[in-house]
Amino acid sequence: MLVYAFLYFIIGFFLYATIFALIGAMVTTEKEAGQITIPLSMLLAIAIYLAFPVIRGPNSAYAFWVSMIPFFSPVTMLVRIVTETPPFWQIALSLLIGVATIALMVWLTARIYRVGMLMYGKRASIPEMLRWVRQS
Repeated sequence: MLVYAFLYFIIGFFLYATIFALIGAMVTTEKEAGQITIPLSMLLAIAIYLAFPVIRGPNSAYAFWVSMIPFFSPVTMLVRIVTETPPFWQIALSLLIGVATIALMVWLTARIYRVGMLMYGKRASIPEMLRWVRQS
């Protein structure tokens, strides 16, 4: 169980670290960064709230699907493992989805960061960031 806890910690850490790096590339001041990180912090709180029904039914369809969402799996899958260990293929699938999401976020963050650093002093909008991803 400690191995699973370590793996999910690493996945959660790198997933949220890449998202925070993405936010860092988008903003120009610390005040803007603080405002944008609030929804990200809410994602972590939502993961905790979604884990409560998982405690009651660790092998339910709800528990399965919530534990496959990369933003929630570091919390919900650990709850499933502690209460009643799911089949290994579900744990492996959750880990693979998490690693794939991290790879996608690193790729996306690198593309936005590359252009975002050149646009110093200008605040980026969502459509502008999508244009950056397509062009770079």
